[in-house]
Amino acid sequence: MNAAGYLREVLPEGEKKSLYRKKSFAGLDRRRVYDSGALSEGENVDTSCLPAVSSARQPAFVCAGRENVLGLFAGEGVLFLVYRSGNDVCADLWQNGAVQSAVLKENAGADRERRSVVAFRSYTTPLDPLSGQYERRLLVFPDRVSCSLDGGTFAFSPIAAVMPELSFAVVRDSRVIGVDGDRIYVSAFNDASNWELDTADDISPTHAWATTSQSNSRAGGGFTAVSLCDGAPVFFRRDYMQQLCGTKNPFRIADVGAWGCLSGEAACPWKSALAFASDQGVWLYTGGYPRLISEPLGVSDWTGTLLAASGELLYVYVPAEDRIFVYEDTADAWGERATGGVEALASDGKNVYAAADGRILLLDGGDYGAFSFTCEALSLGTAEMRRIKGIAVTAELGEGAELEVSLTAGGRTVPLCRRIGGGIAVLRTVPDLKADELTRLSFSGTGKVTVYGATFSFSTAREPGGV
Repeated sequence: MNAAGYLREVLPEGEKKSLYRKKSFAGLDRRRVYDSGALSEGENVDTSCLPAVSSARQPAFVCAGRENVLGLFAGEGVLFLVYRSGNDVCADLWQNGAVQSAVLKENAGADRERRSVVAFRSYTTPLDPLSGQYERRLLVFPDRVSCSLDGGTFAFSPIAAVMPELSFAVVRDSRVIGVDGDRIYVSAFNDASNWELDTADDISPTHAWATTSQSNSRAGGGFTAVSLCDGAPVFFRRDYMQQLCGTKNPFRIADVGAWGCLSGEAACPWKSALAFASDQGVWLYTGGYPRLISEPLGVSDWTGTLLAASGELLYVYVPAEDRIFVYEDTADAWGERATGGVEALASDGKNVYAAADGRILLLDGGDYGAFSFTCEALSLGTAEMRRIKGIAVTAELGEGAELEVSLTAGGRTVPLCRRIGGGIAVLRTVPDLKADELTRLSFSGTGKVTVYGATFSFSTAREPGGV
C-alpha cells in the first residue's frame, strides 16, 4: 500500500480478536440467504455426505447411443432406446453385452411422440405354480407392441388384436395399468393381451377393468402421466392427480388434489414415495399432501424436466439450466451434476442412465473430475467491520486430487491457498483482508475432495467517529 492509501485507511480502535468456525454445510440454496450453511452455487457437487461436501463422480460412458431420442428404458438386465432414424421410429436393445436394432414404426411421418416402455412378466402356467416359469417382455406405448427379453430375434409384435390406445402405462400385480385420453384401463391378471371387461354373465376379480376418471369437476383435460407410489398407481393431468385403489376387479378411483405433472417422464417412483415435476417445481408424494422440495434451486422454467431415481438419490434434469440437480431426502439437500444435453433418463433400481449427446451414460459411474462450489454469504457472527487475519480449511484429498480455496470480501476475490495430494489436510492462509460486507468462501479443483469445514480468525473494532 502507498502512503496516500495508508493515510486513507480506517484505523480501528479497541480491536477485538475473534474466531468463527464453520463446521457443517448444507445443500444448494440459490435464494439470497446468509449464515444458513448452504451452497449458493455448485458444479459436480455431492451433498450425500453432509455435513461435509464432496466432489461428485463424472458420468461413465456405457455405449454409443442415438440422436432424436424418444424414450429410454433400463431394467431386466437390458437397456432399451427408442429414437427417430430417417422416416422410421427404431429401437436398440442392449443385452448380454450385445446390441440389436429393429424398426418400431415404419414411415412414421411427423411422429415424435415420447414412448412409454414397461417390463411385463407373465406366468406360463398360472394354475400350476410349481411347474411354470415367467416369460419376460417389453411393452411399448402408444405403439402397443412388445418384444421378448428371453432370447431369439429382436422383433416387435402386437400386444393384442384389440386393446385400448394407451399413451402411458405401468405394471402392478401382474396387470398393465394405463391411460388413454380421459380413461383408465387395467388389463386382466397375468395377461397383457386380455382387456375383456365384466359382462352380465361373466364377472371375475381377474378380469380387465376400465372407467372414466372424471369423478371430480377439477379433473378435466387429458392425462399427462402415470406412475407408482409405493406400488399404488397415480394418474396425473396437467393440474390434478388421482390414485387407483384396490388390487383386483372392480377397482376405484380416489382424488388426491390439484397437483399436476408435466409429462410421463417427469414422474418416477422413489423408495416408498413418488417424485414428480409440475410448472411449480419438483414434488414428493408419500400418500398425503405432496411436498414441494425444489424451492432452494430457484428455477423459473421447468419445461421438459426429466426425473429418475436410484437408491438414496433423485436425479432431475432441467433443460432450462441444461444440468442435473440431485436430491438426497435424508438431509433434504440438493447437489449438482454438470451433465447437459440430456434427452432421456432411466433407472433400473440400482443405477440411473442418461441418453445425452448421442451416448448412453451411467450417472455417477465414472472417475472424479473438475468441481466447484461457493458457500452462501457469511457474517462471521458480527455486523461490525472485520479484518480477516487467518483462515484454516480442513479437507480430505484423494490421490492426485487438487483443491483451491478463494475468498470474496470487501468487493474483492482473493485466491487463498492451493493443495495437491492425498490424505486429510488443513490448508492455512493469512489474507489480512478487510471485510465490511458479507464474506464468501469458494472451492474448486479436480479429483476426489471432501471439505469438512473452515475456521476464520478475525478482529473487529469500532471505527473512529463511529457510534
